[in-house]
This record gives sequence, structure tokens and C-alpha cells, in this order.
Amino acid sequence: MIEFLLSDANVIYTSALAILFALALFEGVAQLIGVGLLSLIDDALPDVDLDADIDAGSLGTLAGLMSWLNLGRLPFLIWLTLLLSVFAVAGLTLNAFLPLPSIIVLLASSVATLFGLRFFGRKLVQLLPKNETSAVSTMTFIGMPATVIRGTAKPNFPAEAEVIDSFQQKHFLMVAPEQGEITTGSQVVIVERAQAGHYLVQCMNK
Repeated sequence: MIEFLLSDANVIYTSALAILFALALFEGVAQLIGVGLLSLIDDALPDVDLDADIDAGSLGTLAGLMSWLNLGRLPFLIWLTLLLSVFAVAGLTLNAFLPLPSIIVLLASSVATLFGLRFFGRKLVQLLPKNETSAVSTMTFIGMPATVIRGTAKPNFPAEAEVIDSFQQKHFLMVAPEQGEITTGSQVVIVERAQAGHYLVQCMNK
């Protein structure tokens, strides 16, 4: 089994699995210190709003491809996990059962990954809670109340907070105070967006 996974034909797929396990490990460590890697990455990325019912053909080429692959509809870390999983499983399965040239297996695995992102991504979109149904600018959160739901927020060490917008949709942001610390369950108000990507908040419980 080890020889199979480490063979030249499988190294690219085994590497995908290694990256997948590394992401899981980092997320586990991040959760222990009160910082969700998933939320931190999504908060740092620019907002992408692709309506689930929009016709990809009516969008630009890039936006249409992103929509078709469910990129922007799923949290990025979940989308990346799905991509790595499908690619690795497809490649290893083909090499295990079909004696095909490596380039053919790579092409087939890539195609399977695209359709896997499309099919399984849509299933996940339906299962996951919808954080947004309308486009909301990150600046919209300024001045809004939030609740710290996980971790203890300290200066430059954000914790996860929940915000409910005017559409009654939940958003999960990384927040931190300018001084002191804010514990789980605290009510805060969002003051501004920090350069590091998280939001600066003030505690409302004082």
C-alpha cells in the first residue's frame, strides 16, 4: 500500500492528500487557540456573491466558470477540501484499477475534479447554512452589533463572532478589541476593519 501511494505515478495524488491532512491539522490547532482557519481565510478573501440560480451563460467567462464550480457559494476552505479530495481519490482509483499512461490519468482526474466540484459542491451548498442571500459589502458591518461565539478575542488575536444583517442572514467574522480581551458570549459592536483582515470591536457589556 505504501509503495503504491509513493510510486511516481501517484505522487501528485498523494501530495493532494498530504495537503488535505495538513489543512485539517492546522484547522484543529487553530480551533484549540480559538481561531477558526476556515473563518479566518474566508474573512481575508474578497467578497464574492454569485446567486445560486443565476445562469452561468449570462455571466462573463471567468464568473461563469466560478459559478459552475460553486466557487464563492461555499466557504473557500470547504471548496478547497472538496477539490483536493476528489482529485486524489479519482487519481488513486484510476491508477489502482486501470493501467493507463500517467498523462491520461491526470487528465481524467482533472475532469473528474471539475464535475465533482459541480455535483458535490451543489449538494454541500444545499446542506450548509446560508450565511448570505443578498450581496453585502464588508463595510456594511461597521456599527452593527455582534456576538462572540468562539474563542477569546485579544488585540491582534481575533475570535469568531456572529452578525445578523438587515436581511436576517447570519455572517461569521473574526473580531478583536483594540485593548483588553473579550470572551465567548460577549456582545460587541463593530468599529472598523483592521488591516490584518479582521474587525475591530468594542464590548457592549461594559
